[in-house]
Amino acid sequence: MPEQTKRIEALDIAKGIGIILVIIGHMVSSYPFMWIYSFHMPLFFIISGICFKEEKYPSFLRFIKKRIQTIAIPAVALYFIILTLQTIVGVNGLNLQEQWEGVHPGSLWFLVTLFLIELLYLLCRIPIRWRIPLLLASACLGVFLSRNQITFFFDLTNVFFCTALYGFGNLTSRFLPFILKSIKRQKKVIVVFLSICMLSIPVLLIVLYGESFNLSFNRIPKHTILFTFTAITSTVSIIILSTTLPFKKVLTYLGQNTLVLLAFHGIPIDAACLYISPYISNHIAFKLIQLITTFLFSCAFIPIFNNYLPWCIGRRKRHS
Repeated sequence: MPEQTKRIEALDIAKGIGIILVIIGHMVSSYPFMWIYSFHMPLFFIISGICFKEEKYPSFLRFIKKRIQTIAIPAVALYFIILTLQTIVGVNGLNLQEQWEGVHPGSLWFLVTLFLIELLYLLCRIPIRWRIPLLLASACLGVFLSRNQITFFFDLTNVFFCTALYGFGNLTSRFLPFILKSIKRQKKVIVVFLSICMLSIPVLLIVLYGESFNLSFNRIPKHTILFTFTAITSTVSIIILSTTLPFKKVLTYLGQNTLVLLAFHGIPIDAACLYISPYISNHIAFKLIQLITTFLFSCAFIPIFNNYLPWCIGRRKRHS
């Protein structure tokens, strides 16, 4: 996720919560899986749209240089690093057919999609009265491609629907400071209760319709309007919860390093299934060990990249 010059703590915490859900979502199945998938990636696209500030880029050339530095170069570098580690560990590895179909290592499909979405940043120069219809048209095109199972190389059909989520975040970004300020005036009990209620709505839809999002492959629920609405309200509830939750420093740290966690969490998950699962018969015990080892392994890469390979995650080297 691109680094911002002026960070909003609630957004970093929300991303921290989001990346925890991403990791757990890749370890569970059935209803927990569908519940997490109903909003976890929409959350990241909406927050990315909120963080985009068009005034920082007076020219397209300046913008594209920045996005090559913060998204394109990290995507390519991490692509080969992860494939190398997967080969060494003995899980997955290079499969050209899978790469062509959009199965990118380390969930890097998010970076590929985000880069293409942000190439459309000129939409931000278009008056709002035109921007909203264009975003709706983009979402409809994404739904059409999903319904008809039409795919492109790298399975980039998800760009269209995700652009609408990103655009929604960007359009509403101006209201975020006011919303956060209003929330701080409310009692924490009320804020938490309302947030939990909003996060419970996707559960009802999943039980009723048995479907959810999988944006990596542009799989969009048939009841698109209902699920999109709950994805947005769930994202809002996560941001609201971010103002009240404990362990803010830990969640902020995770939120500021989501790219590293996104890239490397898949390796220990797969390795645990391959090397640990055969020796542990208790499913709950295995999942607990898998979760702990995944977080420890993934978090171990954060200081390595921050201190020695910052360009691989779109950052500049820190000066002492």
